[in-house]
Amino acid sequence: MTLRSFDGAEPEIHEDAFVHPAAEVIGDVTLEADAPVPGVWDPELLERLAGGPAEVWTEDGSAGREGLVLEGIDLADDPLLLGCGPDPMLGALADLAADRGAELQVSVEEHMGCGVGTCQGCVVRSADGRWVKSCVEGPVFEADELDWSVPHA
Repeated sequence: MTLRSFDGAEPEIHEDAFVHPAAEVIGDVTLEADAPVPGVWDPELLERLAGGPAEVWTEDGSAGREGLVLEGIDLADDPLLLGCGPDPMLGALADLAADRGAELQVSVEEHMGCGVGTCQGCVVRSADGRWVKSCVEGPVFEADELDWSVPHA
């Protein structure tokens, strides 16, 4: 790992924090070891990004509401759904959106080794059976463009 100052600010890295050995950390960055989830979610930032009230759900209730995020989705106003997270959750969200006729965009979390499509480590199966490079054609897709019956990662 390489640490570099920027505009007089130095990165602060806890000795137990995981940072990839090839990473370069620059400037005003603080990485803590085992930061609790509530420290990661800033409710005010989420509301600004969402343009209104935002809810956080965790399975154990350690941050926000307890339960699965699918339990809290209100489709009454025909919202545009945005999803990011592990494939099983995105697949369940895609099923819900398809069942209810809701539009869903997903950001897939594939490993992008090269970022330009050469290594093909980031491929996901499209609904028409093609393998598409998420680093080039995504990582955001309409959920109905992807085949959720095939594990992506």
